[in-house]
Amino acid sequence: MAEGGHSLNVSCSICFEDYKTPKVLTCGHTFCCQCVSKMVGRNSYLQCPTCRKDISLPESGKVEDFTTNFALLSLILDQKKIKKGDGHLLKADPGFECPQHKNPTTFYCKSCKKSVCAECLLQDHKPDKHTIATTSDMAVIFSGELQKHLQQLKVYENEAKSLGKKISEGLHCYEEDKKTVQDQVNIALERKKEMLEKSAEKLINELHKKAKGHTGAYTDLQAKHSTLCDLSSKIHKYVMTYTII
Repeated sequence: MAEGGHSLNVSCSICFEDYKTPKVLTCGHTFCCQCVSKMVGRNSYLQCPTCRKDISLPESGKVEDFTTNFALLSLILDQKKIKKGDGHLLKADPGFECPQHKNPTTFYCKSCKKSVCAECLLQDHKPDKHTIATTSDMAVIFSGELQKHLQQLKVYENEAKSLGKKISEGLHCYEEDKKTVQDQVNIALERKKEMLEKSAEKLINELHKKAKGHTGAYTDLQAKHSTLCDLSSKIHKYVMTYTII
């Protein structure tokens, strides 16, 4: 790419394309983050293809934690603002445009928790005082966090389904147990009722028998009393007759 007759090299010496998230190695050479990832060996180090020095990975072991070349990123953004051969300017998505400078918000200030453009970095969000990352890096981070939340949500959803199933099964068992107990109570009550009815009938029959027996004895007693009264009357008459004679 060129501006005002001067050629500015913004291409990675490995993939020969414009830098995508340029990372500075400890030897000072810059390459695309993806290109650096492909160079990492099994022993957590890589060899710079320019100076051949062995470069150790950051303490985190992640290529993404190599320092981002923000100066080079600013240069790339400036190049993208230059008019193309067809006379049109490259325009950013309005939703990702800096409202102050009208530039693409290709950086994210972790300190201020906001997206910023290259000019914002040079003015209010200087990397020496603020923690800066590219929006592409943050997109990867946010995507990973979102995936974790979605996975956790899936776990909660499965747990909720399992709990709902257990509750449903528990309610079903409760209804069955309730019906079984109710049936057993009804059977027990019916048996008790039959026993009480039989006991009452037996008692009534016994009372009837006793009452009948008492009635017969009373009748006999009345007959004997009547006989005694007749006999007494006859004796009295006999005595009276004998006395007169």
